[in-house]
Amino acid sequence: MRAALALLALGACGRADFDPVGDAGPDANPITNPPPPNFTAGTRLQPNIYRGGDVARRFAWHDTLLDVDCFAAITTDGTTRCVPQDASTQAIYSDAACTIELGYREASLDACGPPKFSSTRVNNVWTTHTVVGPHTGAVYTNSSGSCQTTTTNALLDLGPVVSPSTFLGSHEELTRNHDLSYTEAVFDDGSRELTSLIHDHAHDETCAVVPVSTDSGLCLPLDIDAGRLYYKDAACTDGVVSVTDPSKPFLLERGDVCGESVRVFEAGAGYAGAVYELEAAGCALQAAPPLTYELIAPGADIYPRFQRTLRPGAGPVREARWTTADGFDIGTTDLWNDQRNEWCTPFVDGTTSQLICGPYYSELTQTVYGDAACGTVVDRVVPACVETGGSFYYPTSSSFHVCDGLRFLPALFDRPFTAPAFMQTERGCLRIPAATGLMSMSSTIGVDATQYPAMVRE
Repeated sequence: MRAALALLALGACGRADFDPVGDAGPDANPITNPPPPNFTAGTRLQPNIYRGGDVARRFAWHDTLLDVDCFAAITTDGTTRCVPQDASTQAIYSDAACTIELGYREASLDACGPPKFSSTRVNNVWTTHTVVGPHTGAVYTNSSGSCQTTTTNALLDLGPVVSPSTFLGSHEELTRNHDLSYTEAVFDDGSRELTSLIHDHAHDETCAVVPVSTDSGLCLPLDIDAGRLYYKDAACTDGVVSVTDPSKPFLLERGDVCGESVRVFEAGAGYAGAVYELEAAGCALQAAPPLTYELIAPGADIYPRFQRTLRPGAGPVREARWTTADGFDIGTTDLWNDQRNEWCTPFVDGTTSQLICGPYYSELTQTVYGDAACGTVVDRVVPACVETGGSFYYPTSSSFHVCDGLRFLPALFDRPFTAPAFMQTERGCLRIPAATGLMSMSSTIGVDATQYPAMVRE
């Protein structure tokens, strides 16, 4: 299994057993350059911005020639272009053979103007059709190989495929700072976008910053492997690992309740004995053990470590950036709410219809139990000890897009969880230690402008 690392990106410090390529090794007199701006407008592309106080965050581009919002994506000619996505396809068809695909756009976006293009991604490559107009005829879907009638609203008839050259192309430019390089997407009209990808010269590879603990991240290669943890003993305490390529460092998720969410290890000598694995019923002997290796925990970080730092500002919203000890700075990655002293992100509140910098969204809700067998559920929590931020939200109603962004009614995880309880982990049902920073679900929030700063779209 590959680790999913398309998050943020940065990069690198060298080790003796990684051979640099060309001039990829560390410089005796390193090149230093400040980070490029997060974005720069061109003659055709203008930034769509969320603004809060003196902070501006770009969330899309607006193509002034085509009068559509667009985003950087790979098109069928292999070029990264600014592709519009007024609508998309949903495997819904207008014919009984299920060959003529229809476009779809949420009805909540009708107030934003009629759609012009429908773009669809297949294997990370985007194809764009023109939109003819609303579809009023029969609708079909392919169910288990049979084309059948169905009922779906907000469908669109599509025209021919649009030539990729209709949309502005781009190329990458690198700006070096010490042993890392910033990566910018530079569009043909001169607009520029600082991307999350960083070139690591010490390892001669592209890497991404992955948060691993509170306010700390590692710059990891995009193709780094995730190992699978086994054990030599029937108590499941002495670990060995199964990994695809033992010659390269790999990730292991931590089995702890709190602490670093992942750690980087190296594979040692091959292990040929019996292996055990933690299962729901306990530590179980594996009948057909995989090829495993001893675990080596490096004495120092193999890949460079970044810290999330707040930038000075008047508030109520401030910028946060990932930086290294020697000053490599990848630009604005997060926003901070001064009123509540926590991270925040723009969304439209479902109660007030106001665009706010609200609590972070978290999919990492975890179930906690009241007994040592993890049999009785007592609450759901967010592991703030891993993810940082103060409060988090989780949608309690269906989300939908409006002109200013995603809108939904959130529930807030803002109550510290203190009751004695247990959590199911890779190491079994473990008691949650005191003061872990876990946040418990509270009631549905109503927006308080003194706590959740209003933002505007520009």
